[in-house]
Amino acid sequence: MKEKPVQILPGIYMLEVPFLPDFIPQAELSTTLCYLVEEKDGWLMVDSGYNDSGSFDSLCRQLSALGISLKDLRWL
Repeated sequence: MKEKPVQILPGIYMLEVPFLPDFIPQAELSTTLCYLVEEKDGWLMVDSGYNDSGSFDSLCRQLSALGISLKDLRWL
């Protein structure tokens, strides 16, 4: 798993968000692919990942690496 956003095309990013990181051993860790699309009025997020503190922390770190805050997300 990469915990770094990958630019697919200009204005489109893919983030790998760990799936159930607090419940599954590291060797079996899987990810949810989250996509960000830049729109005129903010960002569209496709699949935010699992509702878990570890997943949320990973998502926030990757958003921060792109200079995007949760307030910048307009559509989910």
